Amino acid sequence: MVSVNTNYGALVALQNLTTTQNSLADVQDRINTGLKVSSARDDGAVFAIAQDQRGRLNAQQILRDAMDRAISTIDVGLSAAEAVQNILQQMKDKALAASAPGLTTAQIASYKNDFDALRDAIDPLVNAAQLNGQNLINDSTVSMQVKVNDLNLSTVITITGQGLTTASLSINTLTFTTAAEASTAVSTIIGVMSTMNASLSVLGGKAKALTVMKEFNSKMSDVTEKGVGVLVDADLARESARLQSLQVKQQLGAQALSIANQQPQILLRFFQGG
Repeated sequence: MVSVNTNYGALVALQNLTTTQNSLADVQDRINTGLKVSSARDDGAVFAIAQDQRGRLNAQQILRDAMDRAISTIDVGLSAAEAVQNILQQMKDKALAASAPGLTTAQIASYKNDFDALRDAIDPLVNAAQLNGQNLINDSTVSMQVKVNDLNLSTVITITGQGLTTASLSINTLTFTTAAEASTAVSTIIGVMSTMNASLSVLGGKAKALTVMKEFNSKMSDVTEKGVGVLVDADLARESARLQSLQVKQQLGAQALSIANQQPQILLRFFQGG
């Protein structure tokens, strides 16, 4: 029925066009953001889950950063300890050479001078082996607790300083002036090298454990990020197809509304004289 009071057809056409335009706006928003759930308005439950997982991703990144710093600090300590081992090996060689029978006092003194110079190089090297204000080689008071699990922050790996100085290793005054003393120095150096090897093993083990946990954490982050994507990422190929479909529907809806708005003109013709 055509009425001058109510154009029902135009109202229906307008409702359909409004619905199409709203759907079109939603699709365009998904294409622009790449997200099918970009706010709680889209899907409150899914958005809340995604936000929780994003928070976990942030926590995992913070833990990885802390592990990186700890690993770097350990690496500095290991580098220093390895350098000290090389110095100790040279000291051992000097003392061993000085312990050989038949050497003159001057020859032994020459080896002694080299030995003493190498010994005195240890502390400056060890003292410089610090990162972020922490020295895991010469400071026995250092205790680094590195959190490695974002779901259980009480899960930590503890790294302690080794306190390896010439004084603690009892070589700060080690020297020799005779072949017999040089032979004793060789035995002392062998014991110190054994202590250094133990410290290298401890620090190396901590670095390995942190590296393993960091790799696991990284894989967990990848899985978590993938899960967030499944929850909120839009299927852009599908949304692009919907966009084209809705654009055509919008054009048809606009035409339908135009036609419906012309219907009252038909009624007007009945009152026009022929």
